Formats: sequence, C-alpha cells, structure tokens
Amino acid sequence: MTKENDEIIRIRNFYDKYFTRHREFYERERHAAWVKWLLPLKQPARLLDVACGNCYFLSHLLQYPGLELTGTDISATALAIGKEILGPRIHLVCSATENLPFESGYFDYITCIGSLEHFSNLPRALREMVRVGKPDALYFIQVPNASLNYKTLMKGTSHTFQIDAKEELHTKDEWVKILQNSGVRVTNIFKDDAFRPGFTSLKRFILKIMPLKFCPHFIILGRKERP
Repeated sequence: MTKENDEIIRIRNFYDKYFTRHREFYERERHAAWVKWLLPLKQPARLLDVACGNCYFLSHLLQYPGLELTGTDISATALAIGKEILGPRIHLVCSATENLPFESGYFDYITCIGSLEHFSNLPRALREMVRVGKPDALYFIQVPNASLNYKTLMKGTSHTFQIDAKEELHTKDEWVKILQNSGVRVTNIFKDDAFRPGFTSLKRFILKIMPLKFCPHFIILGRKERP
C-alpha cells in the first residue's frame, strides 16, 4: 500500500467519524444562489459536486429538473446521510477525487465547495476534475484564504478542525496558479459572503462590507482550458 493510499484511508476514516457524530443537514441556500446567478445553467446538463459530504449543496439544485446531479465523497457515512434525506434523486458515488470513476468529458459543470484544501493529492485531484469535464465545462469552487483575513483576526488562525485530516491553505494568487496549472482557466473571483448558521448581525454586516482580499473564502469560477 502506497503512502498516498494510506493518507486517503486516514482522511476517509476522519470524515466517517465526523459524519457519524454530526448528521446535521447544513443550510447552503446562498451557495446554490451563487450557482444560479454566476453560471449559465443550461439544461439538460450534467453536474458533478466533488466531495459533496451529506449533499447539503446538491439538495438546493433539485429545483433544476434538467440537471442530472451526481455527487462523490470519500466518506460512505456522509453519502448515507444524503441518500437517506434525498432518496434516489441524486446519483451518489463513494470515491476519492484523486481517482474519479467517470469517463472523460462527461460533465458540463463541476462544483467543489470547501474541499480542495483537504485532498490527499491536490494536483492529481484537480487533473481528475478537469478530465471528467466536457471541453467547455464550467467550474465553481470555494477555497479558503491563507492571507490575513477576517477569520484570522477573529480566531487567530485560518485553519479549521479539519486540519487533523489535512488542510492546505493558499492565497488568492496561489489558488489561481494551482487551478490554471491543472487546466482550469480562472474567469472570475468573488468573496464568499454566504451566511453560516448562528452568524450575528454584526458578523453578517462585516462579511458584507469587507474587501475581497480580507474575506475568509473565495468563490472561483473557471472554464476548462482547451488543449
């Protein structure tokens, strides 16, 4: 067994344990709204949500009847929660992103929210995300900001509890370089101002007015580079 496989197993065990204890179906209506307004959601089309967790994000895309929705995650426990809540309406596959079980050029849209930083082999995972995208595939990605930002000022760190699995943080420019080196041409970057449950009015106000460079997370839009 290779060192990379060992790490994938360790990461899988971490998230299996996490979702065994935390079955909450988190709200992410704002993220679904980002997709609605920032991507031209043509239908019919195929959308893949990579590292979908318990499918909280995919659940908000069920309103688009012309979208064929697929989710992958390394944690079978997380997917079981999503399947229990959503039933057969979304195709779910337990798989590490480093080895996606889909044919090349299959999906019109690939989304990944808050997960790139946790992959065992980020370059390989991104190459797989690019491989399964159609020649004109669009990418919608949320990543953390490693630079000094609102979160580091409030908490003293940009890391989360998931650092115990793996957490690889980068600046905005670094993320752009990583994505473009993997075959995703970045077309736009926005601050992620999605409100989390429990945010106070003050936190919501600060998040709304802060400049892009100080936001804790970026929303990155991209398009598959043509050969």
